[in-house]
Amino acid sequence: NLRSPFKLGFTLIELLIVIAIMGILVALLLPNLASARERARDSRRKTDLSSIQTALRLYYSDNQSFPDTATLTALWGSALSSNNNTYMAVLPRDPSSAPGAIISYGYNSNGNTYILVSTLENLSDAEIAASQLRCPSTYSGYQGTNNDANSNYVVCEESVMTHQTKGGFTLIALLLV
Repeated sequence: NLRSPFKLGFTLIELLIVIAIMGILVALLLPNLASARERARDSRRKTDLSSIQTALRLYYSDNQSFPDTATLTALWGSALSSNNNTYMAVLPRDPSSAPGAIISYGYNSNGNTYILVSTLENLSDAEIAASQLRCPSTYSGYQGTNNDANSNYVVCEESVMTHQTKGGFTLIALLLV
């Protein structure tokens, strides 16, 4: 057993090569991790807007109008309720919100129509343009603070029920918007 004392460990060059390979792998994986977080927040935004949309439909069904802009924007983070009916226990805020830096979704309504707007982080999301096309009339007039056509994901009323009485009968028309 005549081993040389220099053969017991790795050489400096071997260690530098391993560190360089690890650095390259981290550099490749880190952006993917960040974009996964962005996509997760965007998914949460879309889910939140869908939930709010459902609550607004229920509200409209009971009140024959959507909440006005001032009423709903004052309620972010609290309950949406009317006449002892709770339509949503907590109106969610944007997932990027932090204590002291609260970000709310955009909302605008005239009672008959509404628009909900959220700014997505993933600008290559194909649903951005598609959502704007579903709501052309309400989105074209939207003047909210987060008004960026490149990143705005939009939800609006899909249909509005109108009631008309003729000869003692109630006619219900479904207007597709």
